[in-house]
Amino acid sequence: MRTCYFVTLLAISIAGASCAEKNSKKIPVADSAVRTAKPATIAYLSQDSLKHYVAECPAIKPNAKARAPFRNLAYDKVIAYLYDGVDGESITLIVQQEQLASTILRQQCLSQRQVNEITDLLGAPTTYGEAPAFCFLPHFGFVFFRGTKIKASINISLPCNHLYASPTIPATEARRITISKGATYPAEGFSQAGGAKLTRFIKELGFPETAEWR
Repeated sequence: MRTCYFVTLLAISIAGASCAEKNSKKIPVADSAVRTAKPATIAYLSQDSLKHYVAECPAIKPNAKARAPFRNLAYDKVIAYLYDGVDGESITLIVQQEQLASTILRQQCLSQRQVNEITDLLGAPTTYGEAPAFCFLPHFGFVFFRGTKIKASINISLPCNHLYASPTIPATEARRITISKGATYPAEGFSQAGGAKLTRFIKELGFPETAEWR
């Protein structure tokens, strides 16, 4: 599915390519500080339970063979999250103002094997290369921690075929799509192989299938 309410994504992507800072890029959605309202019928995980889970998560080692930005990232824990990232036209990122989102449903510490696999996958240029949809509906997040301090975060929208990461993953900008003479935008959409591998990885975590790639 491709719900397309961010019709200005293309223009933002073009402008962001020229003005992005070294370790971040403009988010092609609503302001990241916007919070999704908490429906009374859904029991989201409390901030106390999230913090306790991070503290108890077993430590792992960084993937020394991973590409940037993971290669130089100091982290010892990676946690995957299933969360509500969309409420109408409001977008919630998995990390906001250095705090985990208030709409998290499930969490799962990654093993060393899983950390190595996901950093290899997300850092590889072959994972990307197609055009993303003109939307962003995140439901999954990966957060990298050093102790209990957040070091990096990745928001994934399978139905819209792309992600937003902080810091930026260089592989997402390795290829560009030309729309007219002198005008291009990053081919940051998942490739056929990349999207399929990412879907399989998320299913392996045992999260409910709230969204499917493509």
